[in-house]
Amino acid sequence: MKASLSLPAASVISHVCSPRRGVRPSYTPGKVLKLLLLLLDKEPLGRHTISRELGIGESSARTLVRRLRELGVVDVDPVGGCVLTGSGRRMVAEIRRVIPLILDVSSVLKTLSLDRYAFAARIRVDSDWNVLKVRDSLVREGASAALILRCVGGKLVIPPDNYGEETYPELRDLKKVMGAESGDSIAISFASDRERAEEALMSWLAKLLDP
Repeated sequence: MKASLSLPAASVISHVCSPRRGVRPSYTPGKVLKLLLLLLDKEPLGRHTISRELGIGESSARTLVRRLRELGVVDVDPVGGCVLTGSGRRMVAEIRRVIPLILDVSSVLKTLSLDRYAFAARIRVDSDWNVLKVRDSLVREGASAALILRCVGGKLVIPPDNYGEETYPELRDLKKVMGAESGDSIAISFASDRERAEEALMSWLAKLLDP
């Protein structure tokens, strides 16, 4: 995989996940990334909603929000809940620019399905990746299996052999639901558990942003 994207969000995620007094927060970088993207799409979010959406305790949600607030990424309205600040919104919009869509594609994949659940991310970055290393890195994050696709000439292919839509017609449906365009990559994380499939993908994406 090429060098990371070096987005400002990387240092924010690293900071809010760092240990304090020797204690590391129970939430993961993937959870932080998920919250930032949720806020961009669905703010304001209350603490109860954050806890439910991230699958973490309310105490952990409170810690996460407090640390993001310390960095000026979010504000908290006593009535409405947590919202992005202007600088926070600009930062997360940059993440969305290079990761336009993250979606549960379990129902889309058929012959290409490698486990019960599948989460996919469309990525717009110069992805001169070693496909095997990318797959291995997703498995290290908790996926049971992974699949990397490229959109070339308006069609999805599976590198390195570049099997495409003629071999796997479901790639046309995947291309449509993900809105893939030439130059895009799609990373798919599989697992027997829905939360695990999503968490593996989000954690991998958080590391993709690392400087």
